[in-house]
Amino acid sequence: GVLLGLLVSWAMVGFINNLVNDVTGQVGGALGAQSGFFRFRFNVAPVSIVIAYCLGVLLTFLIVTIASWRVSRLNIVAAIRDLPESSVTKRRSWLRRIFTVAIGPILIAAAIWLLFISGLKLGPALAQLGTSLLLFGAALTLGWLLSLSGMRADTRNRIAYSLLGFGLLIVWTMSWERWSALLGVNLLERDPTVAVLSIGLSGPLIILGAILVVMYNADSLFWAISRLLGGIGYLTPVLKTAIAYPLSARFRTGMAMLLFAMIISTVVIMSIVIQVTQTLVSPDDERYAGFEIAVNFSLLSFFNPISDLRAEIDRHPDFAKEEVAAVARIGHSNVLVDRVRVDHVAREESTVARTLELTSINGEYIEQAQKYYTFQLRAPEYASDADVWQALATRNDVAIVSPAMLEDASQFGDNFDEGGEQNRYRNSFDLRLRRLPGVTSDLGALPPIELSLRDESPDRQAKMTVQVIGVLAQNETLAGGNFQVNELLAAQLTGAPPANPTFYVKAADGFDPHKVAQDLESAFISGGLNATLSAESFATGQKVTRGVLRLFQGFMALGLLVGIAALGVISSRMVVERRQQIGMLRAIGYQSNMVAFSFLLEASFIALCGIVIGTAAGVIIGQNVIGTLYAVVSGQTFATPWGQIGLIVLLAYISSLITTVLPAFQASRIYPAEALRYE
Repeated sequence: GVLLGLLVSWAMVGFINNLVNDVTGQVGGALGAQSGFFRFRFNVAPVSIVIAYCLGVLLTFLIVTIASWRVSRLNIVAAIRDLPESSVTKRRSWLRRIFTVAIGPILIAAAIWLLFISGLKLGPALAQLGTSLLLFGAALTLGWLLSLSGMRADTRNRIAYSLLGFGLLIVWTMSWERWSALLGVNLLERDPTVAVLSIGLSGPLIILGAILVVMYNADSLFWAISRLLGGIGYLTPVLKTAIAYPLSARFRTGMAMLLFAMIISTVVIMSIVIQVTQTLVSPDDERYAGFEIAVNFSLLSFFNPISDLRAEIDRHPDFAKEEVAAVARIGHSNVLVDRVRVDHVAREESTVARTLELTSINGEYIEQAQKYYTFQLRAPEYASDADVWQALATRNDVAIVSPAMLEDASQFGDNFDEGGEQNRYRNSFDLRLRRLPGVTSDLGALPPIELSLRDESPDRQAKMTVQVIGVLAQNETLAGGNFQVNELLAAQLTGAPPANPTFYVKAADGFDPHKVAQDLESAFISGGLNATLSAESFATGQKVTRGVLRLFQGFMALGLLVGIAALGVISSRMVVERRQQIGMLRAIGYQSNMVAFSFLLEASFIALCGIVIGTAAGVIIGQNVIGTLYAVVSGQTFATPWGQIGLIVLLAYISSLITTVLPAFQASRIYPAEALRYE
């Protein structure tokens, strides 16, 4: 185990080294270096090897100790007759009896308190959690009530746990928002602050519910399939034994399925997220508003700073200014908000001024932005989007905002009920203006909105009243700010141009952006100017993101290998444990190939159930992740990578079969006379 761990660590270090050096090598190449800035080397400390070995030994001893304790408490009658331990009546202490009776009602009471006493405005995650607690409590209570009726344990367990499994599947696979839209009633208001809780709980509970349904209804499912197919001849007894043996040890079989399902679901989720990430961050003109070149500055800019790149380009003698069509200058500065008036009514006014980040943009950016960005809301006096952009470019008392500043915007940590306790608590301590109160996306026209702004410096007394004249339709723009104004307004309010502005350059028609970027760096080398193509930066970032996600997916694949190896170990143990049973099967007419096929079907039953459950759970959770983290922000729909998921499922199933071929062959070579001999 230690040697395999060292081998895996060596492979992972090599992967990370190649990933990081591919990225830093591009920067190093731009500076004339031969390779990247960082190099990861595989290094092993002897102490770490000893610690890893000792931890493995201690874990093994712990498992052996637990197994030894169970063996020491094994009932003699159950051991001799090969009966399940639960079939032998045990005397229970009065404390255990009280716990068995009370645990169900306690869970039901906790669920009722969570659902109703605390109110239904908790969001889907906590509502689903409360419903799950209710299901657990109801299942335990139902099992106890059925035990009083004298019903067989197998029957009452099937009823109780099947209902629990189906209930968990309904609760955690159903989209509460879709049901609300279907019924036309806002059953539950989404609270993104607990969305991560919903995603984290959904996976284990979906898998648990599916495993409970399969484990307690597998024989019924087999009966239905055999009836549907009209019987399958000589394979019927093989299939029956292949399903009956795993169900005789439900806990062990369920844990094996759980291991497969958890790992497969994680790998599937990572595949979906990787696919969505590649789709979501695909380069387009809208993302960069037509600007192909991003400009940043190194430490050399301290000696010769550039605050106005357009002016420097126009007066530089060694640079052909006809190569550049537009230069965007974007700055950020903080101001204070004394009052917010919506529709001539003061909606936000307090003794403590709130902070607002101004994003200042120049005329060349506005000229390009109006080609790509539209408005979902406009002030009534502006008939078109072009009129809004024109007013923003010429007037020093207007602003535009992003959809994030609407009151009904859906983002993590920013969606609160107006007037609620959580909203009042947040407003008492949050000194940053994040929302325009009373302004929602369903308004037909933008009402009059005025903000009283002043400089946050106590030495200046500059104050201005700014009118919001438009709400952008896009969540993300090249400028990036939620409150965008003309750079002249920002300079007038703060008394100085924004410090450390960001520049973007658009190459003129007929000029290669690569050559323009090189000419910019050559002309302004004394100012420490670095020009990078936006497409290349995007490709580098996408490669890093994809590499990191692939790394996590690789770790999960290692866990899948462990699960496959565990299935092989279980199959090998079954050959030893069931030696006499195999001999009896051979004695009553089973052929050697039927025995081998039975073992392969047992492994297939465990592996396929775990793989199918894990795949379904992974797709459902992946879609929830997309809907929560991506679709709300981007408004896009994404395709599921079924091809990649199918390949993962196929490889996992084939690998699980390979590990059980040898145990199946060993079982088929057992002769009845040898297996049934007691000498």
